[in-house]
Amino acid sequence: MAGNKVADPDDVEYLRRRGRPALLPRSGTPHGCAPPERGRQADGGTRTRHRAGLDAVLAALDATERDWAAYHRDTVHFHLRNAQAWANQSLGVDLTDQVDPDYVPGPVTADIS
Repeated sequence: MAGNKVADPDDVEYLRRRGRPALLPRSGTPHGCAPPERGRQADGGTRTRHRAGLDAVLAALDATERDWAAYHRDTVHFHLRNAQAWANQSLGVDLTDQVDPDYVPGPVTADIS
């Protein structure tokens, strides 16, 4: 779990109670990002800390095993639900026909041949 706009240790404890005990690097309040928006130079330390935190989150995501079947199941579920709830009527076509029952999800690989 990653924390965003974490202001103090109470926020960290709240996130730990709501998620997993292992809290990935967290970003503080947006004050470190605001100076450029206000015409001031941001300090390099803030930028470096944010970059290090984002790198840690990316590394954790890359190390996470993907459950492709669950991704696909959830995607089809939301597509069918939205199609039936409003999209079919809005577009005047049956969008449930877009679901390919033979599709097998998995990681994307580039074919460079």
